[in-house]
Amino acid sequence: MHFKVGQAFLILAFISTEAMAAEDPIRIGLIEALSGPMAVQGEYVSHHLHAAVDELNAAGGVLGGRKFEAVDFDSKLSPHEGLIALKNGLDKGIVYYTQGLGSSVGIAISEAIAKHNARNPQRPALFLNYGALDPALTNEKCHFWHFRFDPNTDMRVAALTAYLAGQPRIKKVYLFNQDYA
Repeated sequence: MHFKVGQAFLILAFISTEAMAAEDPIRIGLIEALSGPMAVQGEYVSHHLHAAVDELNAAGGVLGGRKFEAVDFDSKLSPHEGLIALKNGLDKGIVYYTQGLGSSVGIAISEAIAKHNARNPQRPALFLNYGALDPALTNEKCHFWHFRFDPNTDMRVAALTAYLAGQPRIKKVYLFNQDYA
């Protein structure tokens, strides 16, 4: 996770807008399930994001000392709550968002960011998807303002089957899948 977050921050550093003052932090909104049944996973991601921010800031930040700030929003693993969180973040001037626990939330955020950017081209937002795996996000629902760090489920299955096909000793495979994956 640290590597992926680090990549995201490097991208943010190079695309950060000139309209922001040099002393303003580059804020990234984490929209994750921070309560409810998936809270443990959401808190795990939050801790990693905050640790990466602390590490980068301790090293002097980017762009001549500009710091990062991570801002947590609780989606409760609900697309509706995720959209409320996104609106709250946009109202606070945050333009970079990351999410990955739950494709339903990721799709809602991605579509909302695309609509926001069409209506507000002077202040676009960017969705950094680290784990919402639905192939639709990089197929029929793909747009310029969505960036995926992780392969989707089709890509993962293709890699797994290609590997297994080259293993003559493997005769049977049993899958224990979540019913949505």
